Amino acid sequence: MKLSASNIAWSLEDDQDVYLKLKTEGFSGLEIAPTRLIPQKPYQPENIALAAAIASEIQGYSGFGICSMQSLWYGVTERIFGTPEERNFLFQYTCSALDFAAAVGCPHVVFGSPKNRIIDRPDQWRVGEEFFAACAAYAGTKNIVIGMEANPASYGTNYLNTTSEALELVKALNSPFFKLNLDLGTMLTNQENLETVESMICYISHVHISEPSLAAVTERPEHRHLARLLEDGGYRGWISLEMRNSGKESLFRSLEIMSKVFK
Repeated sequence: MKLSASNIAWSLEDDQDVYLKLKTEGFSGLEIAPTRLIPQKPYQPENIALAAAIASEIQGYSGFGICSMQSLWYGVTERIFGTPEERNFLFQYTCSALDFAAAVGCPHVVFGSPKNRIIDRPDQWRVGEEFFAACAAYAGTKNIVIGMEANPASYGTNYLNTTSEALELVKALNSPFFKLNLDLGTMLTNQENLETVESMICYISHVHISEPSLAAVTERPEHRHLARLLEDGGYRGWISLEMRNSGKESLFRSLEIMSKVFK
């Protein structure tokens, strides 16, 4: 399987040590947060050009291509289900994020942003469909796939809390550029049945191996169960470690756990 790790799990000064460990454990891809390349205003045109150069440099000395991007709206407070002006800002901001992804050679972006997607009324479901349909249409012009991620209620949202709810939106949009980002941490938090993954395989664009609240990964039987379901279902995408920065020792142990099961 194709393994990657998100660079939200370590600090910039640890890049070289982590890249070496990733290679040792059989990882071949890198998932990025834009602000890990450009800390401030990453989507400004001049910063997008700088990010492209940085990504090329990273690939040159590490050998890792950028397979996915997350934390697209880091630091942004506008809401999808707020005012039309907020929604228009977020659409334009997402287009800029997709421009950034294209510039760094990234074919996939993960949409999470739980606090930006709090829904006020059930009748706003159509608003969400229209917003993400527009985002998917722009993503198509860049040949980039948006992976929609379910976020449990404990993450601070009430919209698309379960994997099945996120899948419902993916099916409604029916776009090759809007798929499902399968997040194990969400499934664990919600106590979702892993067997449901079997029927989702064709909709999954990316997989996050994570724990509730992005804690360090621990050995658990669900890993082997999920690996079997993905392999039997013919999944050919990336499987990416996602965890918050808990220090190198914790990260390295998490990488070893993933490598042992998914490599």
